[in-house]
Amino acid sequence: MKIRCSLAGPGKARFVRPVLAIWFLLAALLLVPAGGALTQPAWAAGTKSGSAKKAPRKKPPLNKAVQKKKSQPQLASLLLPPEYDRKRRYPVLVAMPYTGGTAENFLEYYLFTVYNPKASLQKRWEQTLKKRYPDPGVRTARSYMILVPIGKGSTSDHSWRGFARAIERYEYRVINALNIYGKRYPMDRSRVVMAGHSLGGDLSWALSLRRTGAFSGAVISGSRTSYWEDDKLEILAAKGFRFFFSMGEKEKKVRLQGLSSTLGRLYESGMEEYRVFQAPGVGHEPPGKQDLFQAVDYALFGPSDDAAAASASPPEPAPAPSPSG
Repeated sequence: MKIRCSLAGPGKARFVRPVLAIWFLLAALLLVPAGGALTQPAWAAGTKSGSAKKAPRKKPPLNKAVQKKKSQPQLASLLLPPEYDRKRRYPVLVAMPYTGGTAENFLEYYLFTVYNPKASLQKRWEQTLKKRYPDPGVRTARSYMILVPIGKGSTSDHSWRGFARAIERYEYRVINALNIYGKRYPMDRSRVVMAGHSLGGDLSWALSLRRTGAFSGAVISGSRTSYWEDDKLEILAAKGFRFFFSMGEKEKKVRLQGLSSTLGRLYESGMEEYRVFQAPGVGHEPPGKQDLFQAVDYALFGPSDDAAAASASPPEPAPAPSPSG
């Protein structure tokens, strides 16, 4: 029996039947895989219970701000004082690197009075403050956070162009780190002090003039303080900014002359809150740990009272390298 296609007349049936056969054969080949069984297309899988699992959903793209934040390198670390209390506001010390060393090296070799290389930097800071102020009440009153920016000082930072880049680099790291950590921890932004030796002292001096509203004091050691911006010392003098300068008795002439010129400018600006310490018998060396601790306390808290000075314990000696610049 012949089957006629309703889509064509009698004269065209002979042509239509082979075309339909070829069409059905191609459709079957597309739907039947090499295994031989019919399968559902991927978009229909899992529409009924017991069928294949749904394809996992793609995670929505991250917010652009989050992506940018995650891709940013770490700017600095933050050390918290012992007996940290979120209900209190703490002053902040910003440590600066010296040539050939990091800000962490500056703390380890020149400030921390507990030498324990196996302990973390956070643990050594807690132990140092407890040793410095055994009395819990005095220790609580003299506690502060320490901001440790990343980076290592280099001789490439000594040229005028290199130093300008170093200023911008550490300005970016320190200011942004203070802003970020300040939202998470109870910082007293009215008391933020920088401290550094040699290159670190140069950076502390320069950022004091560039960012008059960000800092309240600076401990500057072994620096000729050559960076300058007009009218900035008058602004610092008006806000009660505290400088502490330290210089070795046998320091290079260019550094001694630089500091002498700076002291003259401080006098002309009307600044009253500054101190100068000359380390006897040494050249390009930072002050001793006891002297450096007292310098930081002065810059953060003002002149020491009798109770705090009497409670301070002498430091424990530790090996310290001689910075090269």
